[in-house]
Amino acid sequence: MSMSDATWVPLFVTAKVPVEIVNEILEHGEAQQRNDPDDLFPNRWVLVQDPDQSTFSPPTKPPVHTFTSGFVNASAESLKVFIASKFGEQGFASNGRSDWIADDAFAVVDERTACDNSILFYVQQYVDIIRQAEVCKAWGKDTTVDKLLLKYAGVDSNEIPSDEDVRKLAQELKNENGSLVVAPELGDLERVKAQLDSWLSKEMSDVRPVWMEVRLDAVNAVKFTIGIWHIGLDEALINHHDEFDEHGVMCR
Repeated sequence: MSMSDATWVPLFVTAKVPVEIVNEILEHGEAQQRNDPDDLFPNRWVLVQDPDQSTFSPPTKPPVHTFTSGFVNASAESLKVFIASKFGEQGFASNGRSDWIADDAFAVVDERTACDNSILFYVQQYVDIIRQAEVCKAWGKDTTVDKLLLKYAGVDSNEIPSDEDVRKLAQELKNENGSLVVAPELGDLERVKAQLDSWLSKEMSDVRPVWMEVRLDAVNAVKFTIGIWHIGLDEALINHHDEFDEHGVMCR
């Protein structure tokens, strides 16, 4: 199942913010739908107020009354577990077709929302190890392994990895992944390269689910999520930097 299959996206409140802030987010979603004659950007937010909530009437229309969120201080990891257990094609509010709440995407109203009117958006994408490293590099979060992997794979670089790079990559991968049997301190370099090539070939043919996050300007958040559904968040994070402001918020 892909992210675009679900009609509705769960929205959580993880900070103690006034209900007016939550209603503003919901109103932005409604406004985008009202101002969209082609019906390309429907409001897809479903406010989830409490972990024990079992009834939903998507989309959530403002105003909602004052409530105490049952997700204050909830971590992203716990929310991922929650939506996997509650939503999806067979979950709550599912009416067949594609009319269900996503279990592979969600949005968060957090403390920063009250300051700059932005929300966090999390998406589970299927990517290979190189693509994942490219995303990290694009946002300055690449690790030593990411840097060496991209260099070894020839991505965005004309540099040929040195012998030292090859051995270091093999050592880093050995430390990180015990199932990779590479002995960089032993044997000749060609043997190490052959082992790396075999491992990398398998990894690049094997996409896996990876959670990614992005901060969206709430005014146009629905439109941005639709764009992300079409091109993938990995593509947006790597090649669409002109759509972000200096604070890393997608706003254009």
